[in-house]
Amino acid sequence: MKIAFTICSNNYLAQAKILLQSLSNTNADYVLILGLVDKKLESIDYTIKNTNIIIVEISLLNIPEEYNIFQKYNIIELSTAVKASYIKWIKKTYPKVEQIYYFDPDIKIFSSFKEIEVELKNKSIVLTPHIYKPIPMDNFIPDETLFLNYGIYNLGFIGISFEQLRVYDFLNWWEERLMKQCFINVENGIFVDQLPINYVTVFYPEITKILFHDGMNVAPWNLQERQISIKGKEYYANDKKLLFFHFSNICFEKGKHPIYNRYELYPMLEELYDAYRDELKKNYFFELRKLPCWYKVKPIKKPVRQRILGIMPQKFREYIKSLVSRKNGFNKY
Repeated sequence: MKIAFTICSNNYLAQAKILLQSLSNTNADYVLILGLVDKKLESIDYTIKNTNIIIVEISLLNIPEEYNIFQKYNIIELSTAVKASYIKWIKKTYPKVEQIYYFDPDIKIFSSFKEIEVELKNKSIVLTPHIYKPIPMDNFIPDETLFLNYGIYNLGFIGISFEQLRVYDFLNWWEERLMKQCFINVENGIFVDQLPINYVTVFYPEITKILFHDGMNVAPWNLQERQISIKGKEYYANDKKLLFFHFSNICFEKGKHPIYNRYELYPMLEELYDAYRDELKKNYFFELRKLPCWYKVKPIKKPVRQRILGIMPQKFREYIKSLVSRKNGFNKY
């Protein structure tokens, strides 16, 4: 038995529906779970065509009140803080599950996970880095130092199996850190769920596998090393089948990512983004994103641009500000 899941609040449901539909289309033998960090509302249609989705509200996790997660975290922090807790709940509820995959809701799946499944038969943790290759020091974004602030590995994806019992030690270790300090506080070496995972290859090397697959977790921050193309009816990243693409910080107004700007927009990439935007619209993206979370979580005080500019080295702050000031800059962010 294999399970794939995501986590979101109601206002991110349009993205989650695309993810879950693409999972169903490409990996039909998986049980699919939507972890809802919100209350299920009768006014929202949670169904997905020809796909059975199990909705698990966060209240079912029975997280101890002492952690105070609904009061101390904003919605981004809350959604990332419960990843390990959901994995543990899934294993407890479905004891026969052999492999569990987490995906951020703004990911779309394009191919089968057979290659990943093979790796999880030998290891219990599978991760993929943000980037695989050195980045030139040419004053463009991204820069290698960015990932020292935000994490070497992108936790938009993690695969877990239970081949080695030590994976339970890992989940307990990770969960404690997520419950206590899953903040956006890069200045003090904390960035939600991602920075603790930098230690996984040190603390849990014998059960961890780092995958370097060009088709995994393709995203704006690694397009400088991965060329998107189409062969027949399938997308490729370099010479590998595109497994999943991370549409992080999707932008309707400008058609570009608001921070990462090294890559040139070529027709195939635009086609990929245009198709995703169309799917978002069909899933009521604009209507859903206005919904408040039922839990009275902390507000996100600063826009994304302001938060990131606050921790970037001076030369990058100046570069981004110059982009923002241009007529075709990212002034929406």
